[in-house]
Amino acid sequence: MKLAMVTTYATPSNMRRELLEAVVARGHRVTVVSPEPAGAMQGALAALGGTYREWPVNRTGIDPAEDVRSAIACTRSCAPSVPTSCWSTRSRRC
Repeated sequence: MKLAMVTTYATPSNMRRELLEAVVARGHRVTVVSPEPAGAMQGALAALGGTYREWPVNRTGIDPAEDVRSAIACTRSCAPSVPTSCWSTRSRRC
């Protein structure tokens, strides 16, 4: 199975490490998709056996047209690995 975890906020310290480790340990491929810079995320995910795709999204927008553009951008971000399952999460910042 190829899992895409889509989130609007991810850092190496809050990316649901235990879940990702468990999924990878079971032989599945994991890609995290978020708006964070790829340079900050790729190394941490590679260490877990996962990959990262940067997603250009406006986290604070309220324009429906912008939401559609964000959805299209998310689909394009996932396209190179075409996930068989997608998990969307909302992380809270402290």
